[in-house]
Amino acid sequence: MRLYYAYPDFKQDVVSLAKLIEQDFKPQALISILRGGMTLAHFLGIYWDIKAIYAINASSYGLDRTQSNLEIENIPLIKPQHKEVLIVDEIVDSGKSFIGVLEVLTRQYPQVHFKSAVLFAHKSASFKADYILKEATSWIDFFWEVDTQEG
Repeated sequence: MRLYYAYPDFKQDVVSLAKLIEQDFKPQALISILRGGMTLAHFLGIYWDIKAIYAINASSYGLDRTQSNLEIENIPLIKPQHKEVLIVDEIVDSGKSFIGVLEVLTRQYPQVHFKSAVLFAHKSASFKADYILKEATSWIDFFWEVDTQEG
């Protein structure tokens, strides 16, 4: 079964996730795991009026959407004043990408307090984000992926 995740649901969920996060964390900057986390980081940045939005590439999916080796590229240059940084992605599938990203970032920036947030997470994932809005129980087709495809 596949779930279509529509824009109206996303808008509502951004606010819900932001309110959950701000209960105990006030990020000074955001890092988007590309590409899936880009839309979420953009909207959270607008919600909190955070202009410091960084990006990192992490992918463990091949062209056929099957898991393969993790590749992490384009590690951001985080400004020294950004001590509280939220890493965002749309979903935690296996957890492999988040684990790799956190290892790289904490090694490069030991002085930064990183937290993680996602819209969806699979229970079986090897990584548990600090902030999870919903459990993923099937494959999710996000509006920004399917609505931009021709046909």
